[in-house]
Amino acid sequence: MSVLVGCGSSAVSPPASSKGPPSAPAVHSTSSIDGSRTSAAAPSLRGPPSFIVNLTTADGDKVTVVGRFGRPLPAAQSDVDQTALSECPPPAADGRAVVVRLDLTTTLESRRSTEVALQTGYITPHLINFVMGSSEGPGCDAGEPGSTSVSLGQLRPHQLAHFTMWVVLPDAITPHDRHPSDKTLGAEDWLMAIPKPTLSGAVAGPNQHDRTTGPRLVICPRQNEANEEYIAVVGDTPKTLNEPDCPIA
Repeated sequence: MSVLVGCGSSAVSPPASSKGPPSAPAVHSTSSIDGSRTSAAAPSLRGPPSFIVNLTTADGDKVTVVGRFGRPLPAAQSDVDQTALSECPPPAADGRAVVVRLDLTTTLESRRSTEVALQTGYITPHLINFVMGSSEGPGCDAGEPGSTSVSLGQLRPHQLAHFTMWVVLPDAITPHDRHPSDKTLGAEDWLMAIPKPTLSGAVAGPNQHDRTTGPRLVICPRQNEANEEYIAVVGDTPKTLNEPDCPIA
């Protein structure tokens, strides 16, 4: 499992006041896992959330993750780090990739400070790549199922942490369709695992409760089993899948 922090695309803001959340400055800085500090462009906090993840642990700690997707763009038109994109395995950097920016804001509601991380991954059959920050600078994560972990560091009660990642859809642009619409992309069911938070590395227990809501939540009903839930990278993806079409997480 790769442990990453937003170095070039992440930030931690001061605790929210009773007057409401603080306004985001134009530039943020954050500590990386090696103790260095880097500056990053402010995350996009405009528009309604694409999804919201609420987690309550058995100890009563709460954490909320709000995700906002940007527009699907050809890689050359995206604000993704092009050098980091070139490090992704083929065919991600062959000029046919579509990139979707994802801004994540995590809020800790707890009586004590704790280490917070986010875990996600791609959903087969599509191989999605992620461009993310690390202590050495932005880099490509191959996005193997369950392997992508973002460390947000030690958060204080009611503190916000911002992290930006770019979801890379390889070969989404074809010779027959050089400008695929959101509808065309959505029909391909580009899905990713829900970015789930963990606190101090704790393993989910029987009394832990998590719930995901929002317009990008995709549900796959499974007969005699609990429903599978995913996140749609593209907005026009169907919100419910038929079981024969359900991917394998």
